[in-house]
Amino acid sequence: MRLFHTVLFVALCLVFSGSVPASQDTQTPLGTVKPLTNANVLDMLNDDLSQEIVIDKIAASACEFDTSPAALKALKASDVPDAVILAMVQAPTGSRRQELTNTQSSAPARIDCKHTRPVSVYSAPRTQQNYSGPDSVEAFKVKCGDKITLLNPGDKQGWLKIRTAVGQVGYISFALVSRERSAESTQEGYPGSESKKREDAQKASDDLEDCRVKSQNEYDTKINAINTMALAPMVRVAASRRLKENLDGELRECRSQYELRLKAIDGE
Repeated sequence: MRLFHTVLFVALCLVFSGSVPASQDTQTPLGTVKPLTNANVLDMLNDDLSQEIVIDKIAASACEFDTSPAALKALKASDVPDAVILAMVQAPTGSRRQELTNTQSSAPARIDCKHTRPVSVYSAPRTQQNYSGPDSVEAFKVKCGDKITLLNPGDKQGWLKIRTAVGQVGYISFALVSRERSAESTQEGYPGSESKKREDAQKASDDLEDCRVKSQNEYDTKINAINTMALAPMVRVAASRRLKENLDGELRECRSQYELRLKAIDGE
């Protein structure tokens, strides 16, 4: 009986020791994560995950989405929310994600205030060949004064690749971008401190004027909208008075910000 138990024990050890490598072979190697695909997004939504959860998952994952016009049409037909589709379009895929994570040449900049309204940023540089095609579509908008990072600062004209403060990446015309000078470039021969103060003061003055124009344009737009509404006279007067008070407050804030910047410049 003891011999039988010994043989049985040895046999079981051989069986289980032989099965361990086989199970290890079927496991996914450590460090290899499959990228998200369109099918994964549909599965998550079909499992009743909220669009916020799906968008966060897209932002935190490697992605290989098919965002061709036909694929986007299929996603829309499957009732995928627009916010999720936009996240899929904006998600870096493959080499794009690697490009964003690698250390690369970049430079600080901001959106110029030549235009008071938000301006478009596109998924690819716009050319005569793709101007109205699917290769370059509006990805998102930026507004006057927004801080951005230039990802191809060596380009002095044409279309600049930018990244916003929230990580959105796209292409915008160089004419809409104002470059900022880094500390290194200042040391390499840009004007001295007094000249820099004058430039900063001029920039603060320009920004003050931009702020005033923007506030006035918004006020005029809202007043025009009120004038097109069928409102009682007293209601119209009260609404107009409230808009004027808001305008006065915004103009005071513009002036306050300007004065604070001047004090900061003088203290440099």
